[in-house]
Amino acid sequence: MPITMASGVPDGRFGRETHQAIFDFQASRSQLQADGIAGRNTIRELDLLALSKESDFANIKFKQPPQYRRNEYTIGSTNPQTRSDGGAGRFGSKLPTYEFSFYRHALLQVLPYYQGQFGWEAADFIIHFLNATGTDKIVSPRAMLHAGPADSSNPVFTAYQTEVCQAQMFASTLPVGTHQIRSTRVSIATANYGSWYYAVNGFQYWGMATVFVTMENGVKTYQMHFTFNIYDRYNWDLGEKSITIDLTDYGAPDTNNNLITVDDQTVGEFVRQGLAREFDTRGAFVEIISWREVDAIDVDSVPVPSRY
Repeated sequence: MPITMASGVPDGRFGRETHQAIFDFQASRSQLQADGIAGRNTIRELDLLALSKESDFANIKFKQPPQYRRNEYTIGSTNPQTRSDGGAGRFGSKLPTYEFSFYRHALLQVLPYYQGQFGWEAADFIIHFLNATGTDKIVSPRAMLHAGPADSSNPVFTAYQTEVCQAQMFASTLPVGTHQIRSTRVSIATANYGSWYYAVNGFQYWGMATVFVTMENGVKTYQMHFTFNIYDRYNWDLGEKSITIDLTDYGAPDTNNNLITVDDQTVGEFVRQGLAREFDTRGAFVEIISWREVDAIDVDSVPVPSRY
């Protein structure tokens, strides 16, 4: 397109020339309406074309299902935008009561002894929450991944495999040189093994990588320094998590009701009374992955990351 590419790169404008190009493409596809509008069906056909023999993807050997063939990566070194919900309410919006102040004190005393019931990570996170500093908590995605099996039943492992595979697919279209690539958006998964369910539960994840592309004996070779990132806002406002703790022998004010259930309602009241504070959890780890352009890109061939 001589006008659009006059400077050597696309001008980013959807002008008359681009409209005509879209119209001509639609006219060449009997299943499309030729109106020059880049709608959903047209974009889908363009995506399929990008994966056909006519595209730069022709040299990539795909074994993964079609859902992994979407372009989820782009050139760049900035993190995609993460999201967080509203949480339990405004911190300190109510005056603290004796009842909840006691519960907080009692929980801080007994939680270290409840690690065997729901795990060290969960206890550690609740203690950090009740200390009400609001500071970030660094987590270990490696530990989350290795809490379960290295197969499709483990959502953390599946998330990691998918991100690596998508990064490899994008990296395989790059020319010789050094490139910074990143996910175009964050995705969501659930940590459902061990105590990570109570510590993190649902989390957001994305990939970042430095890719080194070289030519060896006429074959492109890739080395990718891949970073798997996770983020979560620690709050219990979804009505899903609940932990019951026995306060017997810890001076419970009502001996007929010495069980405290730490659930969304209780947690929300802690926050509103200024007795606990929500916080961000973050973590990342790096793996080095190498392949050649003659190798098949397959989610099942993504190596299991080391434990440390």
